[in-house]
Amino acid sequence: MNNAIRNIADDTTRAFAEACYNDNSIKELMSEPNDYSDGVDCNQWGISIDQHREALAAALNDRLHDWVLEYVEGCESNGVDPREPIAEQINVDVESVEIDDEGDIHAGHWLTIGQMAEFVEWHERTYN
Repeated sequence: MNNAIRNIADDTTRAFAEACYNDNSIKELMSEPNDYSDGVDCNQWGISIDQHREALAAALNDRLHDWVLEYVEGCESNGVDPREPIAEQINVDVESVEIDDEGDIHAGHWLTIGQMAEFVEWHERTYN
């Protein structure tokens, strides 16, 4: 687990974020705010809608960064440059792509969470 969940101050919100991280895929976390806008999770966990949003954002952030780190490890163990698919999808030179130890991607600019999610979805469709 990356750092966003660990940085949540409220214990209940952090516990909910951990549950979201453990029980949901990236795709599910991307759709969560719409799927659970009825407040069921808020009532069950005793959290506000703002805490709910904070937890989901942290869970998605950590899940994406951890996916990137696992992706890099898998590429490197198979002798593949992990930067190549990123460069292909973002349409930049492979030399301009950097992936740091936290799972952040720089490809001319630091990718946002949304851009990272788009890369993950694209990668899953393209390579799996």
